[in-house]
Amino acid sequence: MFELYSALQRWIEKRPFRTILKLHGKNRRRARKKPWISPQNKIKRLALRRKNKRTPWPLICWSDEVYFEVGEDGRVLYVTRTSAEEYYPDCLQPTFKFGRTKVGAWGCFCGPYLGPIVILAQGARLNRMEYIDRIFLLHFLLFY
Repeated sequence: MFELYSALQRWIEKRPFRTILKLHGKNRRRARKKPWISPQNKIKRLALRRKNKRTPWPLICWSDEVYFEVGEDGRVLYVTRTSAEEYYPDCLQPTFKFGRTKVGAWGCFCGPYLGPIVILAQGARLNRMEYIDRIFLLHFLLFY
């Protein structure tokens, strides 16, 4: 056993650690940023997916709004992984929302067709009535 350990140690000393990892399909890569999802929500999403397996998704128009926050951590996190491990929880850098909104945007798409992108006023949040007045009537109906 000691001979095997000595031979392995000499082999590792001769090659940089990065080269050894590369031989096994591991590379230094940036961690993918992805919003954190609780385990309960993952279960709910999978159940919804199974329930709606036959839904004609290209005929449904999807819309969302996004808010850009100032002060987000701009550092790059590197992880050692294979290309197949891209979305493993250990290889992700979670993102969180803390309510420091500055600028928002709204957009939509239906199948391969992209709708308009609407830039919201700085710090603006949309409630139901504002969404209908500012987005739905002025932009969404014209697209759909």
